[in-house]
Amino acid sequence: MTDLEKLLSYIATNKVQPEDLEKVFDEVAVGLLRQTKLVAGENEYLIKEIEFYFSGEHYDHFDTYAHSNPNIPIV
Repeated sequence: MTDLEKLLSYIATNKVQPEDLEKVFDEVAVGLLRQTKLVAGENEYLIKEIEFYFSGEHYDHFDTYAHSNPNIPIV
């Protein structure tokens, strides 16, 4: 498991303390930008810019505006 996978797993399983969430998001962004390439067939792509959103009950952070889907339950 890569560091990026571990970080995402920790967020998904509520193992990150709420006060550390911003720092972990910074680490996730760095991992996606510097350590990830997308492969489609024989083509490889690097991520140059990224934006992601988060909503989570455990962290008392609800993103009800940007890309939040009311049909998907928050776990």
